[in-house]
Amino acid sequence: MFVWLSASALSSMLPAQIPPSDGPAVAMQLAFGVDPATVLGVAGVREAQLFLKPEGFRVAAPAPLLTPLLDLSVAAMFGAFMAPPYPDVDAISLGTDLIPADCAGVVTIPPGHWNFNVFSVRRGTVGVAGGAINLEVGTPGGNEADFFHYVYRGSSCIPPEFIGRTFKLADSSDYGLPLVAEVDAVDLGLPLFLLQATLAPSLGLPVCPTCPTVYFSFEGSVANLARVPPGWFGVGPPSGAAVFASTWNGLVWSVPAVAFTPLALGLTPCEDLDALAVDAYDPTGLQLLYSTRAGGCVLRDELLFFQPSCPTSAIAAIPLRYMDGTRVARDMGIDLGDDVDGICVGDPICQGNRSGQSGEIQLERTLAQPFAQSLTFGFPRGLALQALRDRTPPQNGFGYTLITVNGHRGGAGALLVTVPAAYPFVFPLQISFQVPISSPFAGAPVSLRLVLPPSMLGADLILQAATLPASPPLNLRISHALRLLAH
Repeated sequence: MFVWLSASALSSMLPAQIPPSDGPAVAMQLAFGVDPATVLGVAGVREAQLFLKPEGFRVAAPAPLLTPLLDLSVAAMFGAFMAPPYPDVDAISLGTDLIPADCAGVVTIPPGHWNFNVFSVRRGTVGVAGGAINLEVGTPGGNEADFFHYVYRGSSCIPPEFIGRTFKLADSSDYGLPLVAEVDAVDLGLPLFLLQATLAPSLGLPVCPTCPTVYFSFEGSVANLARVPPGWFGVGPPSGAAVFASTWNGLVWSVPAVAFTPLALGLTPCEDLDALAVDAYDPTGLQLLYSTRAGGCVLRDELLFFQPSCPTSAIAAIPLRYMDGTRVARDMGIDLGDDVDGICVGDPICQGNRSGQSGEIQLERTLAQPFAQSLTFGFPRGLALQALRDRTPPQNGFGYTLITVNGHRGGAGALLVTVPAAYPFVFPLQISFQVPISSPFAGAPVSLRLVLPPSMLGADLILQAATLPASPPLNLRISHALRLLAH
């Protein structure tokens, strides 16, 4: 069933008041790994397999992160050098994490940017009382397989209600993980490469023969480290605090080699680095954001920073903090004894602030969505669709705020809602359009409510947006389909 809904000025409005939601990155795709105890994928290989959390929400089990042109599975990195069972990788980064910090580990957001962390936590994490992490304690599945995201202070062009706050990006039930699952690695750059290799070759990321380098670390238990070929550690002892690198040459991955020893990172070999974000784009030099396992041999802050090229490069493992001394981990809701288990960093630039410089990541790219379809030849594409979940829908209802991203200003627009074929009848729709306010953050927030029969709760719904400018050239744009869960 299709329902077309027309509106004026679909890409130039912002809500007068942000509705209750799960934050600005709630619908994005992510690559993630699970701990060895999580039964997901093929037995004996799952510990070394990356999976894809698709855009939006869906209850089907996530699929392995694979593409014919670029094999992003960790199993592919190890399969040519050893037999399974492969060692568990508990931290991974493609190097596209744009980390907003100076040499002293002080957060410094560039003008016209807004930065955020996506992260997961280890089983047993409690979080600061009343925060998003803490509110998941005791819920089905707990918080160990949920994704959270946090917007850094100092971000621009984003409603202030989002800044300095942690939101739940996705519950484990939103993307089909079992209740006993635990996520132990996360990266937002890997899905972008999957899209670039298949659907959207113009994403602006490196392509072969300039192929990606993946950074990762192994889970630090004695049994897991015994699976790693000893020669990979070089002259140092086996350690879960070493960061490895492997590069794709278009056909195979290179032999994993130590990129940073524990000593270089300011750590000791007995520690376990279990969350990692690497910024290989920063013009001042490579940067690392990392976390060590709580309760290990050394007690540390849960968000550490290091930039090898800085004049103070001998100083590593600096707690990431703000100018006023507040530690970012604490501001994220990570309390003493909690454990960040996976992390990545996004740095979208504001609408209208695109200079074309290398490393600028537009919002629709950060969301890991294919570019919109352009039905007029020769004109650029740029319409994407994002959603903020309304956690207080009406009885038997379903509520989201839909946002068209990077659309044109003014003109007409439409929303296309596709519901399952098993329900071939019309449902009441409640649509509200807010007071038009020009915004560089998002083009067109549109509040959408579907009043559903109880039997349909839990079903997938597919939504698309289309826009048409008010004056020539009349370039019709249709967004990528966003899949949401009715619950």
